[in-house]
Amino acid sequence: DCQDSTAIPYLLDILKSTSNHAIRDAVAIGLREFRDPRILPALVSIIENPKTKGHRGTLVYALENQDCKSILPLLVDLVINDVLEVSLEAFFIIEAIASKIDIKNKKVCVNKIKKALDEIVWKEKAGLLKDLLEIFK
Repeated sequence: DCQDSTAIPYLLDILKSTSNHAIRDAVAIGLREFRDPRILPALVSIIENPKTKGHRGTLVYALENQDCKSILPLLVDLVINDVLEVSLEAFFIIEAIASKIDIKNKKVCVNKIKKALDEIVWKEKAGLLKDLLEIFK
């Protein structure tokens, strides 16, 4: 891999400081190409920021090349609570790491999904949540 990772700190600064969704998305796409431990916490911080609600799809997409096992509960929350685009992106990431999920995280996530199915707010998500539950079996 001949990626020049010297740009990562600069890109992370832009990602964290901009309030422009288009710029943030473009930077996130650029960061997606790197596998660097500094990227995951930066993306997670921005995804969790309430100001990005409604603008998280590309940010979650940018997580795909990162090691996301540590943020599994967040990914499940995104499937359950966010808009369909974000839900699907998070679902695909979970699907990709399913074989690497530890028992403790598995139990936490299964409980979240079952609770969401019991209290379903978005009827169109019921099928997606049932599919997600299947991943954890």
